[in-house]
Amino acid sequence: MKRFLFLLSIVIFFTSFINAQSLESRLELEKNMVLLKNKQNIIPLLYLDTIRLFIVGDSLRFTSFYTATLRYTNIVKKKPNLTIYLIDTNHIYYKFNHPNIIIVFDTSLNLIDQIAGNADALLYVPRTDSLAQDYAVQLIFGAIGAQGLLKKNTKFFKKNTGIKTISGIRLKYTIPSELGLDSFFIFSQIDSIVNNAIALHAFPGCQILAAKDGKVFFYKSYGFLTYDSLIPVSMNHLYDLASITKIAASTPCLLLLYDKNLIDLNKPLSKYIPWLKFSNKRNITLIDALTHQAGLKPWIPFWRYTLDKKDILKKRYFSVDSSKRFSYVVAQDLYTNKKTQKLIRKLIKESKLLPKKQYKYSDLSFYLYPELIQRLTKDDFVNCLRKNFYNPLGAWRMTFNPYEFYQRQLIVPTEWDSLFRKQLIWGYVHDEGAAMKGGISGHAGLFANADDLAKLMQMYLNYGKYGAETFISDTSLKCWTSYQFSQLGNRRGIAFDKPLLSNPEKGTPSPLASPLSFGHSGFTGTFAWADPQNGLLFIFLSNRVYPTRKNRNLIRYNIRTNIHTTLYQAIIKTLKNEENY
Repeated sequence: MKRFLFLLSIVIFFTSFINAQSLESRLELEKNMVLLKNKQNIIPLLYLDTIRLFIVGDSLRFTSFYTATLRYTNIVKKKPNLTIYLIDTNHIYYKFNHPNIIIVFDTSLNLIDQIAGNADALLYVPRTDSLAQDYAVQLIFGAIGAQGLLKKNTKFFKKNTGIKTISGIRLKYTIPSELGLDSFFIFSQIDSIVNNAIALHAFPGCQILAAKDGKVFFYKSYGFLTYDSLIPVSMNHLYDLASITKIAASTPCLLLLYDKNLIDLNKPLSKYIPWLKFSNKRNITLIDALTHQAGLKPWIPFWRYTLDKKDILKKRYFSVDSSKRFSYVVAQDLYTNKKTQKLIRKLIKESKLLPKKQYKYSDLSFYLYPELIQRLTKDDFVNCLRKNFYNPLGAWRMTFNPYEFYQRQLIVPTEWDSLFRKQLIWGYVHDEGAAMKGGISGHAGLFANADDLAKLMQMYLNYGKYGAETFISDTSLKCWTSYQFSQLGNRRGIAFDKPLLSNPEKGTPSPLASPLSFGHSGFTGTFAWADPQNGLLFIFLSNRVYPTRKNRNLIRYNIRTNIHTTLYQAIIKTLKNEENY
């Protein structure tokens, strides 16, 4: 035991030493990156929805630059309107498109004078390693501010020249020690929890992202897409978010309508969905529906109503061939039609209400919000999301129906559906109801990686601001993310989930999460949670339903909760150390 403790102390010492050295290197790099030109304040890049970015540079030598850029925005090949040139002693270019950003990576300053006249924005980075490339990207996108000054004169620039820019407008990627957090504790604890969970077949793999005060300090993928261990999970893989769709798709658009006074939460839902006026749901208010106390059934197995007596899908609803009539994609080689959409509407309309008006989680009203949003915005639901949120946030991979845009290998499979679609669900939405809606619904269907989901959640955590833009007013977000009917025993905010009102040990969020915190979980094994009290953001994405939803080990062993608690413990540990100091 003594030998073990001695070895552990050595490991902790060297980990702390290496981490301190790494932090010192990072801070030194930040101080020494020098912005020499910045026409029309190109840097930092602000309005990502207007930028089509192209990069000229050796993709092998500058792999880290390309990788870091994709955390913030997409890189295009056709019709760019901004070009970034990556230059060092081995890669010098003499023809430049405009507008441009030219980055000189070099240990000397001799290249600057050769390039200066061609640059709209000129950034000097004194190193060429992967961290220098990463931090150059973060400076360009405003996660880091330019603060460096030239240390000696050049032909065109005098010593101590340097343009300063703002920082902190987007997520910064760093290490725990920058926030005063214990790297060894965080990584050893989470590694242990996750590796044990994979061994227990709680899920084949996962992505985890944790940020505090807008700084990502934990960013890691584990395991494989499936238990055959063929394709390792990367941070670029897209997961089916399941019910996180409620706060990542329906909610932003509804908040936008609320901000513009186009919806009144105390008015009946039937005011915005007219066909509900002729049902038992005519008097259900929007706020009751959004806080899950409208008396709606939790869910309806819509697909079962499309089976014949032999449990075979009826031909009036489904076809194995795509056509003008069967235009809604359900899964690979399976299509449905408008009759299915009418059936879903009919079953929701005719469904019985629960005996009492009390808190009962329900998917049903979220099926209707895309229609409500389209009616009031006069725009397609997906267009509304992309135009107002995903594109300006730089959440370019967040999408419905990822099979349309990405290769299978970049999407994480979910369940082997043995009852309805009779295939492995891979690239198509796991939820059967959303599948019958063509993969696009307000309750499920959205796919993303941890990066892009984090941008949306950080915007919520910032009470409506991200990337120097205001998406939603702070008053609206503070209202929607607060308890609404706690006096009735209802823990929900408006659309957002909240910590349990009593016995928080049983909830998915850590029992250490503050009453101000909010987020949502997803049936496929996903979780997103933000805590304004301490600025903590936590994203966990997995496919725990692979190969079957019967696998409940993720929940049984409290995997997400334990990881979340580890993050809080690290923060508490830091606070105690500061108090003792």
